Amino acid sequence: MIVVDINILAYMTFATAQSSVVSLVHQRNPVWEAPLLWKSEFLNVLALYYRKGLIDYDESLVALGFAQRLIGPREHAVPSEEIMQAVVRSTCTAYHCEFVVLAEKLGTKLITYDRKLIREFPTTAITPDDFLGQ
Repeated sequence: MIVVDINILAYMTFATAQSSVVSLVHQRNPVWEAPLLWKSEFLNVLALYYRKGLIDYDESLVALGFAQRLIGPREHAVPSEEIMQAVVRSTCTAYHCEFVVLAEKLGTKLITYDRKLIREFPTTAITPDDFLGQ
């Protein structure tokens, strides 16, 4: 079980330079967890791709379905007070802190490419490459 952020979900869903590494992460540990917020953030990625003409409506629905299957029932409500505690001890957004707090609550790692998260939460947030090297 690992927590993944939106970039990891997007790289697993769409072909990018990072997709092969993210796919290896999924092969190593296919039990992906996320805060309830993940879906809204992923929909924003789909909206951006749609508006840039990178995907059409039908492709956005396929991508959403794929991402929903990746997370499945492993969506979690994260206590607001704990999110604010993480905000206070960092300069990260509350959105980002939600992923960190979930990983901490589950006793696992947050897999991310976000350098700020990795720098500010080094015991929780790690890159896919670091995860694979463990």
